Amino acid sequence: MDKWNKYLLVFLLLSNSSLLWASDVLVKKISGQATVSGKVLKESDKILFGSIIELKNKKDYIDFEYDNGTVIRIQGGKAKINPLNKGNFKIQLLVGKLFAYVKKLSNNRTFSVKTRVAAYGVRGTKFMVEVANDKDYLCVCEGVVEAKKNSSEKGKHMKVVSVKVHEDLWIKTNSESYSPSKASSDMLGMAGESFKEMGFPVEW
Repeated sequence: MDKWNKYLLVFLLLSNSSLLWASDVLVKKISGQATVSGKVLKESDKILFGSIIELKNKKDYIDFEYDNGTVIRIQGGKAKINPLNKGNFKIQLLVGKLFAYVKKLSNNRTFSVKTRVAAYGVRGTKFMVEVANDKDYLCVCEGVVEAKKNSSEKGKHMKVVSVKVHEDLWIKTNSESYSPSKASSDMLGMAGESFKEMGFPVEW
């Protein structure tokens, strides 16, 4: 094998590894004040994976974009942007609201949101999650979201439920019962307005 073929082989191997994936997200829009480690963020800033974003007030929000075009809004809360794991996106929502426009991902990549109460996974959709005290709220505007409560006992398997478009779901820490129901027009309207502001209107 000549040296040029060796270079090509190395490049192809790296192309399929996490080494060439971006290590940050791009801030697209901010309303109010958003900070990372006390530093006030502004539009066009880059936020490194592993950072914790904090929003000062309930109505403050930040929109940021991943390298594949997925756009996330964090509103009135705190969230950690986890490093990519084998190309998979993961955000820990500690408190507040998250609105996600997840651009369709390939079969070997997923996007997930993890809270203290549950985990939510998708490959491409529009949805929102709100964390408040001892419960989570999920509302799906497009596509399907798989939701699973975190187990309080090691080795115990919790059920996975599929929440479809126009459905919502409550998951509480003190209850193992959770199932989707039809979302109210008020909640769908609120979520839809946020996605419209983000530049991704929902097609009802």
